[in-house]
Amino acid sequence: MTESTNPPENIDSSPLTEPTPSTAPPVSTDPVPGNFPSRTDPPPNYGTVGRYTIHDELASGGMATVHLGRLRGAAGFSRIVAIKRLRARFAQDRDFVAMFTDEARIASRIRHPSVVSTLDVVADGRELFLVMEYIHGETLAELLRAAQNRQHAVPPEIIAAIMLDALRGLHEIHEARDEQGELLNVVHRDISPQNLLVGVDGVTLHEPFDRRADLYALGVVLWEALTGQRLFSSQDLSTRLLSEEIQPPSVVAEDLPPELDRIVLRAVQSDRGRRCASAAEMARALEACINPGSPQRVAAWVRELARDKLDERAHLVARIETNADDNVSPPTLSISALRTASSPWVVRPAAPSAETPYLQIPPC
Repeated sequence: MTESTNPPENIDSSPLTEPTPSTAPPVSTDPVPGNFPSRTDPPPNYGTVGRYTIHDELASGGMATVHLGRLRGAAGFSRIVAIKRLRARFAQDRDFVAMFTDEARIASRIRHPSVVSTLDVVADGRELFLVMEYIHGETLAELLRAAQNRQHAVPPEIIAAIMLDALRGLHEIHEARDEQGELLNVVHRDISPQNLLVGVDGVTLHEPFDRRADLYALGVVLWEALTGQRLFSSQDLSTRLLSEEIQPPSVVAEDLPPELDRIVLRAVQSDRGRRCASAAEMARALEACINPGSPQRVAAWVRELARDKLDERAHLVARIETNADDNVSPPTLSISALRTASSPWVVRPAAPSAETPYLQIPPC
C-alpha cells in the first residue's frame, strides 16, 4: 500500500492483515497454481435439494457453509449459483428462520447490478438453504491483503470505482419498498471489506439505526482502502469508535486530493446529521472529486491480484458443468411454500431488518 508518514495516535497503523505468530514456517493451504483435477473428474457432491445440486465448499463459518451449486431446470437449462447452507442449530431455530426468510424476501426485491441477487430460499427436511447469484470475483478484503503482500499501492481511482459501485448498490438497498410502495427502511449494518465482492467484470458490491450508519461504515472502508491501515484497533473499539477525532487519510497516504479527505471525514462524523443524507449524495461527491477507474481497469486489477484463486474457481465451475446430470429435476420447496408448508418451524412475519449483507455472499 502507499507508504505512510508517522500516523497520529488514534490511528492503528497495523496492516490490514494481522501477523500470525508461529514457531514453524507457515503451511499454505492454497492449491498449487494450475494443479487442478481433470475437468472430467466428478466434482464433490454434497447432496441435492430441490432443483439444486450442492458442490465444492467455498467458505465455512460458525453460521453456515457456502458452496458452489447448480440449478437444474427443464429442457437442459442450468445455472451455477452460490448456496449458503445453514448449520442445523440455526436452521431449527424458529425465530432465526422467521428473520432469515423475511430478510431473504426483502433482499429478493432489490434489483441492481451492484447487489448480488437472492434467488431462492429452500427447505429440505430440517435444513435451510439460501440460493444466490454466483459472482466470479474476490472480496475487497482479500484484494487489499494481496496488494499489501506484494507491496503494491492501490490506485485511488480503482478504490473510487469500487466505492461508487458499493454506494449505488447501498442506495438501492436503502430505497427498497414493499408491495404497496412503502419504504422498508432497510439498513445493511455490516459494511466491511469482507462483504464487498469485486467481480472480474470490474463491478462491485445508541440512536436508532438509519441509512447513515452504512455511510459511516463505508467511510471507514474507504479510509482503510486508501491508507492500507486499520482506522481503529480492536482494543476499546466500542468506546473509541465515535469518540475520537479521525485524521484525514492523506496524513497516512501521500498525494490524495484534499476533497477526498473531506468526503471521507464527512462520512465518519460521529454526528450522523453531518454525514451525507444518502449513499447517492456521497457517490456524487466522490465522482466529482476523482475520476473512477473503468470497469476494465478494475477487472484487470482483480485478475492480477487474485488470478490463482479465480482460476481455481473457474476450474471448479467447469468440472460441475462437464459432469452435470440433468436426468432428475425434483420440485423445489421455495420461500413462498416454506411460509405455508407443514414443517417443524413456525414462520411468522418479522420486523424488516438487514442482518444479512446484500452486497455479496453473506458471511458464514
